[in-house]
Amino acid sequence: MSVSRNSFFVSWRKSIFWVLVSLVVAACLWRLETERHTVNSQQLETPQGEVSLFSPKTGAVGPLVVVTHGFAGSRQMMQYISRDLARAGFQVAAFDFFGHGRNGTLLSPDVTRIEGTTQQLVEQTKAVLASLQSAGVDTERVSVLGHSMATDIIIRAARDLSGVGGVVAISMYSDAVTSQFPKRLLVISGEWEARLRDVGREMVKQVDEAAVEGETALQGDVMRRAVFAPNTEHVAVLFATKTMEEARAWLLQAFGLDAQGRTIAQGLNIAQLLL
Repeated sequence: MSVSRNSFFVSWRKSIFWVLVSLVVAACLWRLETERHTVNSQQLETPQGEVSLFSPKTGAVGPLVVVTHGFAGSRQMMQYISRDLARAGFQVAAFDFFGHGRNGTLLSPDVTRIEGTTQQLVEQTKAVLASLQSAGVDTERVSVLGHSMATDIIIRAARDLSGVGGVVAISMYSDAVTSQFPKRLLVISGEWEARLRDVGREMVKQVDEAAVEGETALQGDVMRRAVFAPNTEHVAVLFATKTMEEARAWLLQAFGLDAQGRTIAQGLNIAQLLL
């Protein structure tokens, strides 16, 4: 009798556990799917590959932000920050670099020279903007955001573009930054990315030697800021509330705009779903 009763309670506890797990999974999926429908989205075919376009559901469409991913990443990996910028009022374009995501064009194997793989992706980025312009997208006012590998790509591409309002570099490393360029640069790192946080601090000190992490340095028309997202590393930083809030505030300020919608960070939901 005792054994039977114990078996019953074990079975009952297991049932309760799986019901709770199912409820958590369902709640996470519902929140993730609900967030997806807070903006308008469409896919645009270009010679450089498919481009995802996001825009706000309400209000006027603001300036363009080009969002780019890191090595072994994809535009899907950047979709949450892309949609958050669209909710803020921007039109957002995200694409896969050659050899990444759904882009079947081969990536150059010449990774040791700036003139090799790096320049290939710089040219792709500029070509995507040209294709967007040809498709009727307003590219007169544009900002760029990139993660990891892409930070170097977007900074080098921005040198050849006119009207770049702001640059957001997440988990940044680049030798292309000078004390005068980019004019408006925000560097965001994960709290646990010690070396990359040092890079962000160095970029700010180019403008103001006394500036520290979390402060905005200003010298003439050059503005720099370096911040970190708490409790994050090289990937989690992309889904952090701090990252989204800082990125949208920086780009909105660059164009003198007010935000339209609220930030909806999904890092916790994604983590719960994985667990």
